[in-house]
Amino acid sequence: AVSEQAHGYGSLSITTTPAGVLVYIDDVMMGVTPATIPMLTEGPHSVTLIMDGYQDLKTTITINDGTTSEYITGLSKITKTPGFAAGIAGLAICILFLYRKLQE
Repeated sequence: AVSEQAHGYGSLSITTTPAGVLVYIDDVMMGVTPATIPMLTEGPHSVTLIMDGYQDLKTTITINDGTTSEYITGLSKITKTPGFAAGIAGLAICILFLYRKLQE
């Protein structure tokens, strides 16, 4: 087995609060958080995070050749209380960390 990563591919590491969120990349279920999805083609990918009782989160993440992009986010609970949803919408925390892993 060749240990070197193929050119034109990178990985995506996804961590969510809460954990156990379904991860869809380009509309294909690829895992459950926390997860690292390997061998994604470089360039933009649509990412959708889904969990019962929480609002779906949709974003686009760009994968770079030979690197792992790290995405950390919290999901917002779906609430049934009228007027309360608007108040918590601003509390959604979404932090995107991109770091480059140098391949030896």
